[in-house]
Amino acid sequence: RTKKGDHMMFATIDDLEGEVEIIVFGKTLLECEGALSIDEIVLVRGRVDHKDKGKTCLVVQSVERFDPTPEEVEAAAAAAEQAAKPPEPLLLRLDAEATGVPAAIIDELKHVLGNHGGDLDVILLIQTSAGERCLRFGPEFRVSPTAGLRAELADVLGPLAPAATA
Repeated sequence: RTKKGDHMMFATIDDLEGEVEIIVFGKTLLECEGALSIDEIVLVRGRVDHKDKGKTCLVVQSVERFDPTPEEVEAAAAAAEQAAKPPEPLLLRLDAEATGVPAAIIDELKHVLGNHGGDLDVILLIQTSAGERCLRFGPEFRVSPTAGLRAELADVLGPLAPAATA
């Protein structure tokens, strides 16, 4: 919705999450009037104005049509798809055939993981005489893969089982 005065224009910009009123003054209006039309997709830069209580508006400093190339659209779609993927889990390896499994190792791992909370799932791959076994720790043991975590895991799992990411 737009309303033009002699030296300014009021408009409402809508997106999927809400709307905001914009005000375009004199010089800026003359510079970008061609880009401001109904149902046009635009990039607006400006400053937020809270002068009226309970009302937020944007005082426009520049407007340009949003007209991406097919390559830019494809790159943005690929980036959005990549961002939506869950992060790769942290894989830990334990060779139980060679070293045996101390009874308290799982408790030690839970303690270490609990001290390094984050977003990555943790999977422990255990090599046994019967083959490889996989243990996925629950969401309360998700970690942030820091150098400190890696050092603590090396202490618990030993040199034959360094931490690695998938």
